[in-house]
Amino acid sequence: MNIKQLFIEAKNNLEGNWAKTILSNILIGFISSVGLTVLILLFLMSVISSIHEIIFDEYWFLITIIIIIFIIAFSIFMIILYTGFKYSILDLYDKKEYDIIGFLDILKMQPLKVLGLILLIFIYTFLWSLLLIVPGIIKGLSYSQALYILKDNPDKTISECINESKKIMDGNKLSLFWASLILVVISSIPTLLLYGSDYMSKFLDNSVGYSGAVLLLLLFYYLLLVVVLFVSLFITPLTYSVYAVFYRRLVPRVVDEKDLNKNVWDIPTTSTTIDSISQNL
Repeated sequence: MNIKQLFIEAKNNLEGNWAKTILSNILIGFISSVGLTVLILLFLMSVISSIHEIIFDEYWFLITIIIIIFIIAFSIFMIILYTGFKYSILDLYDKKEYDIIGFLDILKMQPLKVLGLILLIFIYTFLWSLLLIVPGIIKGLSYSQALYILKDNPDKTISECINESKKIMDGNKLSLFWASLILVVISSIPTLLLYGSDYMSKFLDNSVGYSGAVLLLLLFYYLLLVVVLFVSLFITPLTYSVYAVFYRRLVPRVVDEKDLNKNVWDIPTTSTTIDSISQNL
């Protein structure tokens, strides 16, 4: 599979819908930030209640349990939302109209089954990773299409989705590995620049004698950081689009029965043509 063509097709898939997909990504990020805020508040309550002088000391254990349950439940919820985002990008590639909150549609499907599949993939990959990192990566690539298969075939069992993913990934794992590696490198650039801002601050503190040149360098750096952070908004939609294109190249979309019925009326079939000829004869 040509990696360059894969990325070109993924980019073309998002043409005209970049703003919508980015907005979806921002909405999911906002939901995540709300959950993080609640978690911080619960953590602060736990810290306060752990101080013996505070009257809430007797509730320390209860608050700790609530924090643990909240972390698990919210993490599961966010994983399902991001899976719904992946599904909405696949729908976009299937020529369906994109909905900004389409990632919520997964909640109407089979979220527990999706969660079960994600959990089983994680367990399998983790167990293989205990041997060595490489077998874990290989098996992770083998299981990578199972979620898409479940979307196309909601009646399939979790095991069937995993087994079918292993079959279609036979001979295609290396292509997905290179594509994923490129996406990881692209995604890591904003993080590296954010970490680099600390070093730039230290460099500024130690370079008082060259304030003009240093300030110019610092200004250039932060302008680059703003640009890169803006570009990073495009990374998640592009990533999911690449994976959607990759899957559809392996498993072409099955035409809906309604479309098939429409085609029967629009395009005369061979049997219809033969019948009309025989009547004329």
